[in-house]
Amino acid sequence: AAKGLVVASASDGSFVVQRGDSVDVYSPKGGKPRSLPLGNPKRQPGYRYAVSPEAQHLAFVGESGWIELWDVETGKQRWRGNPQTQLTDRLEAKLSAESERAPMSWGAPSFIDQHRLVTHHNGGIVVWDVASGKPTCGSEDPSITLARESFPLENDRFAVRCGSNTPGIANVSLFVLSRSDCKVVDYLPPLGEASQAAVANGLLAVAGGGEIRGHVLGQFTLAPGGALVGPVAVEPHGRRILW
Repeated sequence: AAKGLVVASASDGSFVVQRGDSVDVYSPKGGKPRSLPLGNPKRQPGYRYAVSPEAQHLAFVGESGWIELWDVETGKQRWRGNPQTQLTDRLEAKLSAESERAPMSWGAPSFIDQHRLVTHHNGGIVVWDVASGKPTCGSEDPSITLARESFPLENDRFAVRCGSNTPGIANVSLFVLSRSDCKVVDYLPPLGEASQAAVANGLLAVAGGGEIRGHVLGQFTLAPGGALVGPVAVEPHGRRILW
């Protein structure tokens, strides 16, 4: 059994466990986990992880705010990139450390397909090419506030869930963007401060503020909720939303 803190997982059952100064990557195929020197023994804020399906790659963001991609099989770093190349003046004080300003990530990286990876920032996102490590596009919008996580959708699209650290500000929203150029193609208005999101088979649902909203084939629909709705899940076939 894996002992430690689970810090990332993928839809196929791949997952990452953090143990002191290293992380162990587990594949759904079984076998011995692969260890990488990317732990967080001091439990400092700002450390974020993502694992690709079949546990091929691990994406990591540390104190510097730069995104790193590691090959799980070889245990070596493939590339390292600076999100600031795609974002306009998004440097912030580090969440820990001595203090130069850095392009901080406000959510874990997300693999939206086998070729693309998304990093999440204050007021924007950056999409990276997994093979080359080059940013393919970026998107900035004041309404994004803090980008938190991304979900793959059909028809070359993905959704970004946004939120705020400011109590009492109801600005949790959902942006739908094109994977190829990062242009916003749809938008789900704020649902309230508390929010959850889930996706399966082309149906994306977001819940918060007593409401549940679903996104199917470019159309937004509204389902009634109770007092405060969450967490939310979508069945694998994409026909029903559960909360």
